[in-house]
Amino acid sequence: PIEGGSCLPEVEPTSAEDLGAALLIALPPGDLRRAIAVIARLAKPPVLVIAPPHDADGALLDACAQAADVIVMPLPAALAASGTDDALTAGLAIRARGAKAVVLTAGMLGGIIVYGDKTVTYPAMPMARSASPGTGAAFAGALAAWCAGEGADFRGIKRGCAMASAVGGICDQGVGPKKLLSVGRKEYVERFNRLRRTNKF
Repeated sequence: PIEGGSCLPEVEPTSAEDLGAALLIALPPGDLRRAIAVIARLAKPPVLVIAPPHDADGALLDACAQAADVIVMPLPAALAASGTDDALTAGLAIRARGAKAVVLTAGMLGGIIVYGDKTVTYPAMPMARSASPGTGAAFAGALAAWCAGEGADFRGIKRGCAMASAVGGICDQGVGPKKLLSVGRKEYVERFNRLRRTNKF
């Protein structure tokens, strides 16, 4: 970030025909609102995945939910934002703010997907967690990448969460993103298939 200012350059895209998805994550509130506005003005907006700040106030969370195709939140942040201690109620409350789909993450327990009037859990591979950072960002990035290629319908998001769980689990086993670079495609696909088959995605 620029000291005392924006972390986004004063540049706006003029052409994004080939942009399948956009991920907005780890942005300060002002930059997040500006990025949402820029993407909304594109002639062909991409699938928009937003991971709002964990402490987003109600107005910012509303803006994110209304703009996002998929909003991704850790379960504790969703519980706090919705004032409940029930995961399903929290997911439905975030969905009611206007998001097309909500993905709540719960670490090794997997998480919940709320899409329209459909709700389903998705699996993760239980494993010892390292102290590495970046797992949440790896999950959201993998989900956005999947949606860019496969779309953000219910089936696409379910399969995307299986792949994102595989990527997040690999990130969790090493020193953050460095572990992701040391793993080959075969291991990603193997983990994805194991997770996908668990819930028959």
